[in-house]
Amino acid sequence: MANHPRPDVNEDYARLLLDCIPHIVWTTDRHGVTNYLNRIGQEHYQISVEGFSGWSWLDLVHPDDRERARQEWLTTIDSPARYRNEYRVVEPDGSTRWMLAQAVRLHADDGTPSGWVGTWTDVEDLKRAEDEIRRSNAQFQQIADNIDDVFWFTDSEHGRTIYASRAYERIWGRSPDELYSNPLTWIEALHPDDRDRVLEAFRKRKATGEYDEQYRIVRPDGTVRWIRDRTFPVRSPDGTVARIAGLAEDITERLELETGLSEAQRVEALGLLAGGIAHDFNNILTAIRGNAELALAELATDSPAREEVRGILESASRATALTRQLLTFSRREMVEARPVCVPVVLRDIEPMLRRLIPTSIALDIAADDQRAITIIDPGQLEQVVMNLVINARDAMPNGGTIRIVVTRDEHSVILTVTDTGIGMNAETQTRAFKPLFTTKPKGEGTGLGLFTLKRIVDAAGGLVDIESELGTGTTFRIRLPAASNAHADSLHEQRPRTAAAAANNEAILVVEDEVAVAGIVKKILERAGYRVSVAADGVVALDRIRSGAFKPDLVITDIVMPRMMGHELVDRLSRLGVDVPVLFLSGYSPSESGQAPIPERARFLEKPFSPAELLTEIRELLGD
Repeated sequence: MANHPRPDVNEDYARLLLDCIPHIVWTTDRHGVTNYLNRIGQEHYQISVEGFSGWSWLDLVHPDDRERARQEWLTTIDSPARYRNEYRVVEPDGSTRWMLAQAVRLHADDGTPSGWVGTWTDVEDLKRAEDEIRRSNAQFQQIADNIDDVFWFTDSEHGRTIYASRAYERIWGRSPDELYSNPLTWIEALHPDDRDRVLEAFRKRKATGEYDEQYRIVRPDGTVRWIRDRTFPVRSPDGTVARIAGLAEDITERLELETGLSEAQRVEALGLLAGGIAHDFNNILTAIRGNAELALAELATDSPAREEVRGILESASRATALTRQLLTFSRREMVEARPVCVPVVLRDIEPMLRRLIPTSIALDIAADDQRAITIIDPGQLEQVVMNLVINARDAMPNGGTIRIVVTRDEHSVILTVTDTGIGMNAETQTRAFKPLFTTKPKGEGTGLGLFTLKRIVDAAGGLVDIESELGTGTTFRIRLPAASNAHADSLHEQRPRTAAAAANNEAILVVEDEVAVAGIVKKILERAGYRVSVAADGVVALDRIRSGAFKPDLVITDIVMPRMMGHELVDRLSRLGVDVPVLFLSGYSPSESGQAPIPERARFLEKPFSPAELLTEIRELLGD
């Protein structure tokens, strides 16, 4: 058997072993000059043993990473630290790959550093995976931070929040970091009335990781938001719930919209109801007001009954205001918009306003600018002022001051009503103009006052806002469009109405299906000296005229009647050759009665009306 030389175990075996390692292995002197590269390294970089002279591993490092790699190498030359670094190297084909470089120090027999032995491990695939994870994380973060809802993770065992998206700060008003450091802040934010229910649902969800709950939270600024919170489990490979993911949605606006739609349906129903009862209600008020005024005119000036009759008239006036409020609640348009001087309206209703408030409340009115003219229905403007005064009165149960100021700028007439009452908090202010909302006890408020006010102001093209704080009173500021100079001039040129002239024995046909109204109109007219015939509806009226039983000089007719509407009656009278002035009466406005516009030689008088208003309209239609 041939004898083979025994290799040097300390060197040759080591080289054979290094050539078998699936990593690039190298050694350097203490200065970093390469003096060995294993077979894989030589073949990969096409460097022979003879080519090591003066060659440095830094020559293979990517130029952008070379200085960093060199500096980190230098910091470890004279220190006991193990060298570890990641950088890119340039491959023979010009491509780059990430390498993990690790090295340990070699020592001479005397213990001084003599060089290094290290490896390069290809970590290109690992770096790509890390980059992909980073990109995925960045994309997830971008998506999570830009959705409106809060996306969150908790661990299933302890319920600790692992992640909450940026929307948490916007909706909850608290930072995610606060939630991470103190999970109890989430519980503290739950509305007290919802807390027990929600926590119980959370406890039950632990086994499955699934729940769907709606609850309220209270933000640090005191505002309340409605949340819909849904979760789903994130399971580990063995099927157990490892984490719980959730999506929390702010549904406050949606609930308000749904509530608003429901309220709108109720408002529409109430509007139809208001319109339906208005006619009958105004008929009753017409009879009450007319009889009371006739009675007052008959009483002696020193009669003790005069005070009681005035009380009846005052109650009728307040009932009239309520009727107008209900009608405005149901109306979509102005009743009779015309140029109105706001200070004049205030002067006219000031006595009634003073009767509405107790003596413990002072009423101060500053309205002298006769140029403060706007386009609005005067009755509705009165209603706006009355609503504000009543609102202010109710806010001052222990007395105080109501100040009404009218000013004017280039574009607006500004009506400001201020009280020294209890004031309103922010939430009440946001709901003040909603229909049916009231802070008064059940049975003491309809919740229509400020809603009606807002509808009137909106219809007039104006704006209304509130300034209020608890304990400091409330200011309502209403801006109405200022009338043009032409409108203002036409208003100042109008002659005030004088008292109705005496009757000249003219014949008047009254067509009215409501017995009480027909009776009081007949009584008013006969006392004024007119000859009167009453018909229960249009059919009876036509029969009476055809028969020659009555030849009228003027016709007074209700608009909405059974069997024949008022406009149809007038049209048929015209066909019969009866061409006389007409006074239409109704508890509805002309547009709401569903009839044609008021024709020439006709006027409209809305119920309820006073005897003086009725007689004035008649006299102006008949002429002096």
